[in-house]
Amino acid sequence: MPDNFDAARQALSERFPQSRAGIHQLLDEMAQIAAAAGSLAHGGQDRP
Repeated sequence: MPDNFDAARQALSERFPQSRAGIHQLLDEMAQIAAAAGSLAHGGQDRP
């Protein structure tokens, strides 16, 4: 399994093409959560 969201999205979409839309939606949501968690870990300094 790749260690970043873009590569994971591509690998999973190739392996499970019938689930491409769900894979993209799930990984997009996971990326948003990871970004928010990273922002919180840095005291919210990444926020505009």
